[in-house]
Amino acid sequence: MALDDEQLLIGAKNILSNCLKKNRGVVGIIYDETTVDIFEILCKASELLDILPIACNVSIADQLRMAEQNKFDLSVVKSVLDADTTTLILCVNGRADTYPFRTMILGEVSAQRRIGHMPGADFNVLRYAAEMNLDEIQRICNRLNSILYRAQTVEIITIDQGDKEHSLYLNLPKWNVVSIPSSGVVGNSGWGNVPSGEVFILPPQEGGRGSIVINGSIPELVLKPGEEMIVHVEAGDMWVVSATNEQILNHLETNQLAHIPHRSVYDRFPFAEVGIGVSNTLLELTGNMLLDQKMASTLHVALGENQHLGGDRPFHVHCDLVTRHPTLRVNGHAIIKNGVFDLDSAFNDNYEQVIVDNSPLRAASSIQKKNANVSMAEDRLRLKLFTNAGRNRLLEIGTPETAKFAAQIWQHLPNGNGTWKPIADVLKDANILPSVGRQVLDIMLDFGLIEWR
Repeated sequence: MALDDEQLLIGAKNILSNCLKKNRGVVGIIYDETTVDIFEILCKASELLDILPIACNVSIADQLRMAEQNKFDLSVVKSVLDADTTTLILCVNGRADTYPFRTMILGEVSAQRRIGHMPGADFNVLRYAAEMNLDEIQRICNRLNSILYRAQTVEIITIDQGDKEHSLYLNLPKWNVVSIPSSGVVGNSGWGNVPSGEVFILPPQEGGRGSIVINGSIPELVLKPGEEMIVHVEAGDMWVVSATNEQILNHLETNQLAHIPHRSVYDRFPFAEVGIGVSNTLLELTGNMLLDQKMASTLHVALGENQHLGGDRPFHVHCDLVTRHPTLRVNGHAIIKNGVFDLDSAFNDNYEQVIVDNSPLRAASSIQKKNANVSMAEDRLRLKLFTNAGRNRLLEIGTPETAKFAAQIWQHLPNGNGTWKPIADVLKDANILPSVGRQVLDIMLDFGLIEWR
């Protein structure tokens, strides 16, 4: 019946052609006994797109064996690697005890291949893939990434059942924040969740401080109205303080921690991630983290490992905890208010909105480059940002028109190291009006691209 469900096939085709940019050739699909139905739909969608699917069944027993040995066995995926596939879909279970297998395969083969990561994929995931607004997701992800790159402080405000406000506060290194948009479109190499719709940041090693109310979902459990869990964060660690009932804690311990010896839900765990859901297509939580962490009006934190995301925290599990209707402040500005985005009231990306008299550059006479790690594809200036896990990305400097003017200016800037150039000469050489050029330079300064005197 599933193979005849047109919506499921549309979702599978969207994953192949839109998320993975695959319209011909070969695709490798790694699956297990829990995802056979999804695998079959992906195969049928591949054939409809004139793509040859190469199958590889990796049993849960093999995944557990590799997790226990902490060693990836390349022979289990030999069939897809021998086929010289440049695109893979990792469509296996989302269990906590097989988590190390998934991070191993992402680490071993993503440098040379594009990988769509679908842990715990089910029919709901394909239905979401059929309905998602990929253009809107990308727009919001890019805007959030632009904001978070410039973050120095992040504060998450949540309210518990007793109307007590909880604050989780992070100090971040401006222009060095590991902020990663997961829009569902995977680059030529590396990996990403598909389908997707979130932006996440990795906390600095010292972590944050404060507490957060978890009132949405945890893996395989949607919290009912009135149910919640309070989590405390300090010095890079997070731990559960309380919950409205023992069933929540028992589920978390059994579902996520049972495979880790001598670990209790009340123990300290590494603080791994803060993520923001952006998809307005998702309207209800399901307990499947592949979906829940993408839903707009939610935010999630994660305990455990984050090395596969580009962080430095090792552990045996990565457990997302979702909260509904949070408020999120970046540098003191509320960009989410009770779960509703407000992305345009601060963090200007449009040069036309810059008031030169309010700019730090109003008294500047000379400038030079500060950050040379850029790209100028399509005549737009973009920052090239990298992580240790291959989640590399380009960050456009403002709006498309702003980025085009910035690219013109960039080509006429001195390379730094004390080599200054008068602003008037830079703008004259770039053939840009002084009034417009000063506005664009203000945006470039906000992204850490130039120095002035």
